[in-house]
Amino acid sequence: MNEQKCTAPILLRLAQEKDLPDICAIFNEVIASGNTIYQTHLYTLAEIKNWFSSKCERGYPVIVAERENQVLGFGSYDAFRARESYKTTAELAVHLYKQYRGQGVGTKIILDLLTRAQAQGIHVMVSCIDSANTGSIRLHERLGFQHVGRMPEVARKNDQWLDLVIMQRTTRSK
Repeated sequence: MNEQKCTAPILLRLAQEKDLPDICAIFNEVIASGNTIYQTHLYTLAEIKNWFSSKCERGYPVIVAERENQVLGFGSYDAFRARESYKTTAELAVHLYKQYRGQGVGTKIILDLLTRAQAQGIHVMVSCIDSANTGSIRLHERLGFQHVGRMPEVARKNDQWLDLVIMQRTTRSK
């Protein structure tokens, strides 16, 4: 009889303060390892606590994906632009520990966030992705996001100009 590896299910839940060290570590791993986040400054735990408090105060969820009590990644959304007329549009961000990418974790987080956003009255979700991050672009395409723009050489990191791809979809089911 062949033995098959049984993996525990991936659970999604609202982040708690106990998750902030993992969220900080994930942010910093992503910042340090490439151009996914257009930033060079690594976060301190105090900065992540402020970020998390601000999200909670403004009613924006932070979701963690975990398996067997191990955080795999997180996602959230926030105001796309500060003006009143944009209040039904939000910007999505999902980040995972490197070893959990390509396993469906990001898909689960995005779908959960789209459902939460729709319940909050968010109509359009925007995702801004580095043009070289083809895995993320393909994931968003599979989930119904459409390319709506490209901003060439909009950022500079690691001594190179970076192009930003803008994708969006409505929060209703596709």
